[in-house]
Amino acid sequence: SLLPSASALAAGDHPMTVGEVRKIDTEQGKITIKHGPITNLEMPPMTMVFGVQDAQMLEGMAKGDKVNFVVVDEGGKMIIEALEKAE
Repeated sequence: SLLPSASALAAGDHPMTVGEVRKIDTEQGKITIKHGPITNLEMPPMTMVFGVQDAQMLEGMAKGDKVNFVVVDEGGKMIIEALEKAE
């Protein structure tokens, strides 16, 4: 289930980025995503590790899941602030 704040953010300034989950590290609060272009960060498609604002966001996620997410640059760290499974 999506937290209200996450859906509010997703509808905000940053468009969602499409990706596919490659690895999940719940203990470290990290997720590896093969993603498309991240327009708000002017980042080309690639596979990389992101931190998440809240490790609970990773619950129910599995390798191979298609996801939509919003990532922001917090002092040089790429942090996912909204994460949902793509329909």
